[in-house]
Amino acid sequence: MTRVRMLAMLLLIAFACSFLAGCRTYGSDPIALGMTQDEVHDRWGEPAGVYRTITADGELDQWVYGYSKLDRCYVYFRNGRVVAYQD
Repeated sequence: MTRVRMLAMLLLIAFACSFLAGCRTYGSDPIALGMTQDEVHDRWGEPAGVYRTITADGELDQWVYGYSKLDRCYVYFRNGRVVAYQD
């Protein structure tokens, strides 16, 4: 993986972290950094979409909640734990 791609991924995660407050309360129960995929699933249910990115540092999973562009929330996992989320 090139340095440019790695920097782009890190910037994506940093950008996602800047929007934590709105997405954190998307479901009836808030989520938090460090939660497992099972904990997020138990609180928010089945995501509308699941996507995976493979990087030099491992896999980054993205779960998308909400079905309209105005109501979407994105949760990012690395090694099965929440590392970022955004709306």
